[in-house]
Amino acid sequence: MMRLVLLTAVLLAAALAACSDDDDDGGDQNAAQIGALSENATYAIVDDGGAGLYDYLATSVTEQCTQEQVDETFDGSSITGWKQIDDIELTGNEATATVIVLIAGEEAEQTWTFVREGEAWRITSLPGLTECTETEPS
Repeated sequence: MMRLVLLTAVLLAAALAACSDDDDDGGDQNAAQIGALSENATYAIVDDGGAGLYDYLATSVTEQCTQEQVDETFDGSSITGWKQIDDIELTGNEATATVIVLIAGEEAEQTWTFVREGEAWRITSLPGLTECTETEPS
């Protein structure tokens, strides 16, 4: 149910961003999509560990990491929630942002990176994921 509420909020935010009068190159819309992605991925980790996160990962990551590896990496994650996203830096089809998550009720800043695949943004890195991407899948 929580995912449905979050998805509805994300779709509403994306629709509002698409309807804005902003004539820039889509930076605001990209930022909104990246923010929504980071929030949804965070709650996927909270709800289902790495198994939930896997659907939000870029192809470059899923080609290196199996779902089982990602699940094992994030099993028992201490992330308990998402607060906000800051400092989104867009460079073509890539982005870097500071994602503020909650760990044991405290805010923790994390650097996440993203890539655009078609019409969607996907995650290429976040803390903990390097354990998987630095090894070959079995």
